[in-house]
This record gives sequence, structure tokens and C-alpha cells, in this order.
Amino acid sequence: MMIRSIESLGKKTRVTKRLFIALPLPDSVRQKLKKLTNQWQVDWPFQKWVDPADYHLKIPQQLLLGDGG
Repeated sequence: MMIRSIESLGKKTRVTKRLFIALPLPDSVRQKLKKLTNQWQVDWPFQKWVDPADYHLKIPQQLLLGDGG
């Protein structure tokens, strides 16, 4: 773990490095998710939705390496 000083705020903040692996989704799954999110956008008008080309499955480091504890 690294500690980085932020002078302008006058306090220290922790910067933690994290590792994850992102697996691309098959096109068929990506298209189904795109249809769902198009419907959701009507009810939940967020400012920006993730582009379907960027959909991925994230595997957290805890699954790969344990929780470190």
C-alpha cells in the first residue's frame, strides 16, 4: 500500500493498487445486454451509459489471489 501526501488538502490519503482481470463478453450476450439497457435508459436516465463495446466481466483479485487477510 502506498501513502501519498496531498499538500493542497493538508491531509494524507491512501492510494491502493488493485488488480482485476476483465474478460470480454460474447457478441450474443453483449447484444442482449444492449437491448436491456436500451429499455432501462427510459426509466433511469443516467447522464452516460456504458457503450456495449465496453461491456466485460470483471473478476476481482480476491477470487484470484485471496483477500490478503
